Amino acid sequence: MARKDASLLGIDLHEGEIRVVQIRMRANKSSIAKVGKASMPQGAIIRGKVMQPGAVAIALRLLLNSMEVGTNNRAVIGVLGDTTLLRTLPVPPVPDSDLPAIVSGEVDHYGIVKTEGGTHGFLRLFPPPPRNTDPNSVLAGLSGTPAPNQDDVKPVNVTIVALEEDVIANLRETVHEANLTIDALEPTQYAMYRSVMLSSGAASSAFGLMINPSNTDIAISYKGNLVAYRRIDVGSRAILLNTPAHIDYGYVEPSHDVFVDDLMDMEPAEIELNYAAVESLSVEVQRTLDYYQREFPNIGIGDTLYLALDDSRLTSVSEELSQRLGVTIELVQPPSSPNDNPEATAELASGAGPIYAAAYGLAVQGAVMTKVPRLDLFTKERKAVLKAETTRNFRGSIITSIVAIVLGSVGYEAYARQIAQLNQEIKTKQETASDLRAKTNLANSIREKQAEQFKALRHEGLPLTAMMDYISGTIDSRTGLSQVVIAPDLTITIDGSSTNEKVMIDTLTTLQGCPVLRDLTMVHFEQLSEEAGYGVGFTFRGKSLSLDKVEYMQESSKP
Repeated sequence: MARKDASLLGIDLHEGEIRVVQIRMRANKSSIAKVGKASMPQGAIIRGKVMQPGAVAIALRLLLNSMEVGTNNRAVIGVLGDTTLLRTLPVPPVPDSDLPAIVSGEVDHYGIVKTEGGTHGFLRLFPPPPRNTDPNSVLAGLSGTPAPNQDDVKPVNVTIVALEEDVIANLRETVHEANLTIDALEPTQYAMYRSVMLSSGAASSAFGLMINPSNTDIAISYKGNLVAYRRIDVGSRAILLNTPAHIDYGYVEPSHDVFVDDLMDMEPAEIELNYAAVESLSVEVQRTLDYYQREFPNIGIGDTLYLALDDSRLTSVSEELSQRLGVTIELVQPPSSPNDNPEATAELASGAGPIYAAAYGLAVQGAVMTKVPRLDLFTKERKAVLKAETTRNFRGSIITSIVAIVLGSVGYEAYARQIAQLNQEIKTKQETASDLRAKTNLANSIREKQAEQFKALRHEGLPLTAMMDYISGTIDSRTGLSQVVIAPDLTITIDGSSTNEKVMIDTLTTLQGCPVLRDLTMVHFEQLSEEAGYGVGFTFRGKSLSLDKVEYMQESSKP
């Protein structure tokens, strides 16, 4: 019998199209086996959320059938940026094994996931060494290169990605009805970033722009590590103007009497760019470039920008951004190899290649791109399903055993009543034991989670969360803090800038009221130059209370 090659489907459920890339692995080498796209039923996906799982499943199944892709395939499903929440936070410097517990605690603290069945993942950021490596500098505490004797106070920056229960449930239903198995759920733009990394090749740094309908993500990498990840609220919906109702993403809506030949004859003027949106996008990109080139000049990210698109009509955006930013823009698409299917190679070379960047990035996650690790938002759901199946199988085996005992007792009429009574008692005790076991498992799970979080945090000993909550909740909007560093001796240094001297003094007075800070004073201020952004720069220094003193104060304040 011929050996079947391992394959994985990357499925981009865009609001306008379904895009699929099948990757086949053989002898640790990957190749593109199939690519295909089909129109998404109108109204089936709204703002990134599947509203009609049945309609999407049928369209997906028809596309896979036309590609001659069989059933029961494993698939990585993309989640559009509309439905994912991004938030970057600093967390205590703990070992990588403790990061999941720490991040989970922060997610609970800030209420980032709103629903019970929602989930989250996170990306660890690795900032490179900054220009200023003075151990007394605020930047030294937040850089990728630790200041002398301060390894234990350097915070870890993570970007948290959250997904709510209703989005997961509708995707699960869609994939199940299409007779597929979910291998992972991953943000579409993060999958695009994986394609960006492949396009950048051996370059030491890469600056990627990943466009989705509602937003654009920016990812910066240096020596294979993710330096920064942020989101701009400008997407393909805002960039495109004057698109006819029956034309979208290169397909024809069946309810209109328009044919493909008609589309070829349409004037290009019917598809226009919203130059205000393009300008807004370019301004945010320029700000990001300026900041990272100023703080980390050694990563050299300004020569080439990699642009991943969700819509083939946006190809002219690359020219606009290139002119406005003064850099080279390279469109991202799946790379080709001699082992690829010729039909797939022809499709990618036809001009449709860039819109497959997301589906390709989904399909190669984990197997090919080890430098871009999986960001699986389906882990929690998969564990729940596995637990339910295990419980169901266990109960089924008990029921089967009881039935066998009952059948075996036929003919022994004298003991039938006693056996029935014993079976009833056994069933009652089993149900009671099952209930107690479930409650015990829940209590143990909560206790283990709290123990992990305590273990990870006990070495920190600083009221960092309370301090940052106070600062973010009380500071004037005309003041911005750039860095906060806490030394081993609990000395805290706060660096920032204000629009003028009065706002700076008001900020100092406000921060002096923080209950976990002591003796906060101004040690330095200066008038900022035009290059630094105008205003007044300042440095405050004081002392922070340790956690044990904070807990003591809380106990002593009780009536």
